[in-house]
Amino acid sequence: MTRLGTWPGFLTASLLAAATAAAQPADDPGGDPYPEDLPAATSATAPAAETAPAPVQPGAPAVTPTAAYRPTANAMAAIAEPPAAGGATHPAAGGTTTADGAQHDATATADATAEPPAHPEDGFRFGTYGRVGIAWDGRGGTAGPFSVVSHGPRLEQPAYLELDLGYAMHPTEDVGLRMLATVAVFDDLFHFTGDPVQSLAIRNLYVESVWRGWLRLWAGSRMYRGDDVYLFDWWPLDNLNTVGGGAGLDLGAYRLAAHVGMNRLDDEWQTQYFEVPDPEFGSRQVLMLDRPRTIVSLKAERLALPESPDDLGWKVVLYGEGHFIASGTLVHEDRTEEWLPDDQGWVAGVQGGLWTGRGDFLNLWLRTGGGLGAYGEMAIPFGVDQEKRALDATEFALVAAGNLELDWFGLLGGAYARWFEDADRNRYDLDDAWEFALALRPHFYLNDWFHVAVEASYQFRKSAGLAVESGEPETPQIWKFAAMPMWVPLGRGTLSRPQIRLVYQLSLPNDAARNTLGEDDPRRAHDVEHFIGLQVEWWYNSSYR
Repeated sequence: MTRLGTWPGFLTASLLAAATAAAQPADDPGGDPYPEDLPAATSATAPAAETAPAPVQPGAPAVTPTAAYRPTANAMAAIAEPPAAGGATHPAAGGTTTADGAQHDATATADATAEPPAHPEDGFRFGTYGRVGIAWDGRGGTAGPFSVVSHGPRLEQPAYLELDLGYAMHPTEDVGLRMLATVAVFDDLFHFTGDPVQSLAIRNLYVESVWRGWLRLWAGSRMYRGDDVYLFDWWPLDNLNTVGGGAGLDLGAYRLAAHVGMNRLDDEWQTQYFEVPDPEFGSRQVLMLDRPRTIVSLKAERLALPESPDDLGWKVVLYGEGHFIASGTLVHEDRTEEWLPDDQGWVAGVQGGLWTGRGDFLNLWLRTGGGLGAYGEMAIPFGVDQEKRALDATEFALVAAGNLELDWFGLLGGAYARWFEDADRNRYDLDDAWEFALALRPHFYLNDWFHVAVEASYQFRKSAGLAVESGEPETPQIWKFAAMPMWVPLGRGTLSRPQIRLVYQLSLPNDAARNTLGEDDPRRAHDVEHFIGLQVEWWYNSSYR
């Protein structure tokens, strides 16, 4: 993540790009990145990250071919065909000429139908995802997130923005090409800090090429993702942030993808710099500890596509990861050395998905992990064993997400149960715990654009250890209830965006939940928390991963 004080040039270029981009249906971050080979029958009414009119559901393949998804030919390089013998005409000419030189009336071409370009999706692509909001706590302050589980409700998330700038072309009919850069802006908003310095991150910076529609190759920096649980903003299975590359095979209903890459944190667990004398003048920084995490992944998928909006499509996904990190030596300020051992881990899981062309879908995941993989692909392990390794850590999760669409009503839901156990010998510490979360968000469509949604969620965490303050077993839990009148310019659908919404949320934490807050946190004194907010959330062509 980079902090930059001035970036007007970037924003100007982005806005100009958005103004010149052709209007296209929004694309779902949870959908398939290459929808061109899927029939329109799989189209959904309003998917998890898209705007109407042609959405895709998370868990279902994306369906409406849009300009920025697939590598296509350069539309600006369309080559006009020469006139054929015997008086054939060129449709682009103002008044066409026959073989004998006679000039036809210019109106003769009005009835001529120009052939569409071979790859209309070629060219520049602009996409964006974003959310911005404010919230009061009912006591004169700002309301913030409060959860006792790893993945709490999405409603309480801070501001975030992604800007996608991409280009697609076909150098030849057999070779497709796309390039993508995604810049993310985090929640340090100037109007709320007075500080013009923003927190920026490059989330995507890669090139991908496809050969004859079935072989894909890519390299660069990439958010490499599958399907998500929208209400928790969580990708339960494949969710990698990696600098590397990969290959994929698309064989009709079967797909296979493999990847290898690295990530590294600017933390003493992985990196350490020392200032040393420069041979010529002054000093320089030298990287003395360098332990990037290497990750390999493999994904196999079987698709069965629906033939009409009322048919049921399904898919099954098998997925696995391997994590590896080398050993190294950390030097402390007193010049003593600490040996950091090599370590490894794994993730394995399966996903099943059902969907219809109306926007209904259901995804189920089973995730297991061990060692480094149990903590997450960008996490520093805690509770390690006596050798400072995470090999004995384990994770197990069952996850579900779904959506139901009717003419006047929609229901979006998500739930998960997760067990985590760290790698140390203590089987009765607070780190080893079950956690559970459930969220349901019914939508009532009063008309095409004015909707009212309500959300109910519940979360708890059951640890094997004893609470620090009471010395007793405790189970933190929170009930949350929210109401959201909203304006949705692009029509009906639980996942139609943008949404401009008012939010009132009531949170009811028990004593054990409040005890998880910091010692001097003022929320400890209140058994009811209020969240009174104004929010906007949008996505447009934000499907690249």
